Amino acid sequence: MKKFAAIAISSLFTIGLSTQASADVGMPKYLEKQLVSVCHALKNDDKLALKKIIRKAHFDYDDVVTGLKCNGQNAHEYALLNGASDTANYIAKRAGLDMSQVVAKR
Repeated sequence: MKKFAAIAISSLFTIGLSTQASADVGMPKYLEKQLVSVCHALKNDDKLALKKIIRKAHFDYDDVVTGLKCNGQNAHEYALLNGASDTANYIAKRAGLDMSQVVAKR
């Protein structure tokens, strides 16, 4: 299950409002719900919820940052664009992102 979750995240699946896109991919509903929950926690700047979801789902922070897409952006950019600097900094630190490159991209 952990391996499947990592593969699903790293497949650059875009989480959006369209349920048709997820139906075409054939992603299990529980996994889709977990990934959407990560996006919501990032957007709401809720570090506690983010930690709980990632721990419960056995996701890897590196895979979340590089593979998860929330409305077309990677997880870190999505948090920054929604003004969620606490979760953006937290996930960048946990994933080992080079902060000089992150600031330069912004």
